[in-house]
Amino acid sequence: MPKMDPISGCSVMTVGEFWASEAKKEGKEVAEVMSDFYDDMAKEEESARQTILSDLPGALAKLKEYYHPDYDDSGYVPVEVLAITDADTCFGYSKSTSSFTARVQFEDKIRTICYSEVDYSGSFYEPPDFEANCKVISEE
Repeated sequence: MPKMDPISGCSVMTVGEFWASEAKKEGKEVAEVMSDFYDDMAKEEESARQTILSDLPGALAKLKEYYHPDYDDSGYVPVEVLAITDADTCFGYSKSTSSFTARVQFEDKIRTICYSEVDYSGSFYEPPDFEANCKVISEE
C-alpha cells in the first residue's frame, strides 16, 4: 500500500508493491510482468549496442568532443573512425553505461581506443551527471 514519504511528501511504495500493482493493472502474475520488463530492457540494450557498432560518424563526434583541446592536453586529434570492433550498453534505474572499442585514425597514427560513458540520472539529493573516459589500447 503506498505511503506518504515524510521528507518529500510524495506517495511512495516498495519495489514489491510496485510490481504487484503493475501485475494487477495488466492482469498478469508478478513474475510474468517482471520477466517482460527485463526482456524488453535486454532487447533495448542489444538494439543500442547494434546502433553503436554501426555509427562511425557518431563515434567520431564523441571522440572529437572528448579530445577537444579545451578539455584534453594529449594533442590527439581524431580524423576518422576506421572500424568499431566491439560495443556494450547497460541500462539501469539510476545510471546507464555505454562503451565501444574502435580503430581510429588520428593525425599522427592509428590507435585502438576504448571509449566509455556513464549517464547518472540523479536522485532526490544528487543532480544528474555525465562522465566519459577514453583509453588507448594500442598504437600502430
